[in-house]
Amino acid sequence: MSDPADRRQKQRFAIPAEVQILRESDDGASEIDVARARNLSIGGVYIAAAEVDHPALTPGARFDIVVSHHGTSVRSPARVIRRDPGEGARPPGIGIVFEEIDPENQALLRALIVRASRGQDPQP
Repeated sequence: MSDPADRRQKQRFAIPAEVQILRESDDGASEIDVARARNLSIGGVYIAAAEVDHPALTPGARFDIVVSHHGTSVRSPARVIRRDPGEGARPPGIGIVFEEIDPENQALLRALIVRASRGQDPQP
């Protein structure tokens, strides 16, 4: 099996963003799961799986996602593309891809990534 890093199509940046996963439960009620991003790219986000260990977050699951960092929030439809159980020192995580992100949120996402790439994010 190939290294997961080899499958990445976009450069990723470590950014301590809050991630809200907005989805409907089986009975139609709204649910929000909150996690911390491990890294962020223009194409998606990788979150800590131990923080969101919900059985509905399996590959193919679709929901809306909000990524927030220092007053900037990006909202997009999203889909789980993989769950990594972790191995050795690598912690478990969930790979999520943004789908059909609108131009306004795309611009906000690009601004977050530019700041992260330049090391201009204020320290928490």
